[in-house]
Amino acid sequence: AAVPTQPADGPSAMTTPARPTQDDVLACQFSSWYRSFRNIDKSAINNSTARKTRKNVTFESIVIKPLPHEFLEYLKSDGVRLPDCATKVSSCMNDNATPDDDEWETDSDDETTSYSFPSLTAQIQTALDSLNGDRDLGCMPKMNWSSPRDATWMNQGSLKCTKVGDVYLLLKSSEFVTFDVERAFDDLAEDDSITGGYPDCFSHELVLRKWCNLHPSMEFRCFVRGHKLVAISQRHPSK
Repeated sequence: AAVPTQPADGPSAMTTPARPTQDDVLACQFSSWYRSFRNIDKSAINNSTARKTRKNVTFESIVIKPLPHEFLEYLKSDGVRLPDCATKVSSCMNDNATPDDDEWETDSDDETTSYSFPSLTAQIQTALDSLNGDRDLGCMPKMNWSSPRDATWMNQGSLKCTKVGDVYLLLKSSEFVTFDVERAFDDLAEDDSITGGYPDCFSHELVLRKWCNLHPSMEFRCFVRGHKLVAISQRHPSK
């Protein structure tokens, strides 16, 4: 068989990916797709066979938005510290700890700006109580697109949160979350660029997902085109 010839303008023309549009980025955020896979209204499905087999195919989640400006400023600020409204974290507990030992320690001489958003803290606690039910299951936090999986070292190597302070600690320690907050629309197609950082219709969101202890080797990426599953690959091929 003949070997395909190289394009006249070089290999870069074949490998440079197309930049996303605003609509592409917005379509990938959590709240844009969650309802398609959860709380499905089976009565709206015409095919009786499909109606019997269609079910919720993603974990129960609670979306909190809009988020207070103070909280977003807190996420963008330097350093890692908890807000004054939530100073307890389960990740600081150890086998010999007492119930009062789970306070996050801060330097009293630190002149760093303090933050407090009690209303958001109450919303997160309510969501934790709702997702937990009668058991202390916990939740996994994320923003519009990303979870703080790069910051699990701050939480005993896990994304599981059982206290509001755990949620704040993971989000504040994550560069992935910072990117969601500050730069999600930075690399748009040239004819769809944004002046000012965000589209008018955009709102930052905090997502709390019911915790499920999945083994990394059982996580897969599924690719859908035209409402049909066309490919599956293991998310962590080294596991």
